[in-house]
Amino acid sequence: MAKKGIENPVLRKLVVDLEKTGRKNKNEVWIEVARLLKKPSRIRASVNLNKLSKLKGKDCLVPGKVLSQGAFAGGVIVAFQYSDEAKAKILKAGGKAYSFNEYLKVNPKGSNTIIVM
Repeated sequence: MAKKGIENPVLRKLVVDLEKTGRKNKNEVWIEVARLLKKPSRIRASVNLNKLSKLKGKDCLVPGKVLSQGAFAGGVIVAFQYSDEAKAKILKAGGKAYSFNEYLKVNPKGSNTIIVM
């Protein structure tokens, strides 16, 4: 019989924290990110840096993994996972690569953010 729900304890705690923060601040962004992270990993978003570099001026929330294809111009990216090359490119371009736990402390209201898939 297949297991139901999130098996990864880190991800499970993150989803709970996102939902609590979303309800506390009355912000649908965190609730939507939590919903997307609950999906199986094979369905989660994988986004390349070239797509993220087109979205200047907003903090990009990626409910999945950021991959390294393309150039990156700078900015703030929040993701569940980063490839090693993608994180290096982001930091080299002067951008910031946050985990969701770190970003919840920086911007609990989720203002000026966009979900990228």
